[in-house]
Amino acid sequence: MPRSRARLAWLCLLAIFAGAAAPRAFSQNWTQPARELAAKIVGHAQSRSALSLTVHNASSMDAADVNDARRAVETQLRALGVRLVSPDQAVEDVDLTFSENSGSYLWVAQIGRSDPRDVAMVTAPMPAVSQYRSSLGTLRRTPLVSEPVPILDIAPLNGVPALLVLDAEGIKLYRSNSGRWTLDAAQAIVAARPLPRDLRGRIVVQDAAFTAFLPGTQCSGQWTPLLSVTCRASDDPWPLPVAGGAPARAFYNASRDFFAGPLSPSLGTNSAPFYSAARLTLADNSTAWLFASVDGAVRLVNSVGQPMANFNGWGSDLAAATNTCGGPAYVVAAGSGAPDQPDTIRAYQLSGRKMTQLSEPLEFPGPVTALWTQPDGAAVLAVSKNLRTGDYEASSVALTCGR
Repeated sequence: MPRSRARLAWLCLLAIFAGAAAPRAFSQNWTQPARELAAKIVGHAQSRSALSLTVHNASSMDAADVNDARRAVETQLRALGVRLVSPDQAVEDVDLTFSENSGSYLWVAQIGRSDPRDVAMVTAPMPAVSQYRSSLGTLRRTPLVSEPVPILDIAPLNGVPALLVLDAEGIKLYRSNSGRWTLDAAQAIVAARPLPRDLRGRIVVQDAAFTAFLPGTQCSGQWTPLLSVTCRASDDPWPLPVAGGAPARAFYNASRDFFAGPLSPSLGTNSAPFYSAARLTLADNSTAWLFASVDGAVRLVNSVGQPMANFNGWGSDLAAATNTCGGPAYVVAAGSGAPDQPDTIRAYQLSGRKMTQLSEPLEFPGPVTALWTQPDGAAVLAVSKNLRTGDYEASSVALTCGR
């Protein structure tokens, strides 16, 4: 039987903006919200003799909490004289969705068999979470190299004062000479397929070897003793730049300029298509992911892909780095300004399900075109276009403690 999903989504949003949030307190006893919801369901139902109950989870509740909450609702319905049966035996259906807003769980029940269906809603408290607050820090930008062509990614070489740069023309080796980066060698990329105009790329170094990922093309080579590169057609997933933990990969959609969604290893549920992603290790050592989705929202999900929170007003580029000021990792996010205007980036830290700003905005003389986590996780590599000179500038950006 078709369900009114659009109506359900609208009602959930209505409840969020209406401020129908319960106090945030730890509770695994769902008796009170279950009692309230059961009473509302019975008030809308035409009969108590034969109801079916179907449950959907669109919240960050884990499987155990979902099962406990369902049992609590069933218990309260039976206490009101309801006989629960399978859908094929039911006179009326109840579709119950566990959702959430910024401060509470939101339980939404649709009652009936024809549209429009009656809707009953209650809120339930979320578990309390440890709150961590860091003193306000400062984002420090260290310029690295600049080029007249778009820079796609940079890979510092461990133990060597040198950088590999992937740009729109090829792969270049820079060496540090008295604190200044000078071009040492360059190799053009002969792409296996025509490259898109709005180009993105990744370069990963392992010892003397490197691998570069471009839309529809993968290149490999060595940077020492001589810079060499060979390219082939490839649709292999790209490595996501994550600080610490197991590596992760995602499939890049070359024709649409975004990642298709599914990760490897899987989160359990596929994420929506996204431009960039960051993995966070939280204060309780659990893992969460931030996705800058193609619809403009930034979505926070837990380690099995269940939604935790949404954030708006960010740009499409974000990256995470280790917080040397103490506490969990922080996220650096670009603004959502126009591509022909100066840009800013800010540092944030996840506190519960909210993002706390850790720094004042760091200004750039043009749009930020890429943010990647530095391989050691200690900083973020930022690429921006200088609107005055027309050059693309790569920098290392790190959070320093205090002002």
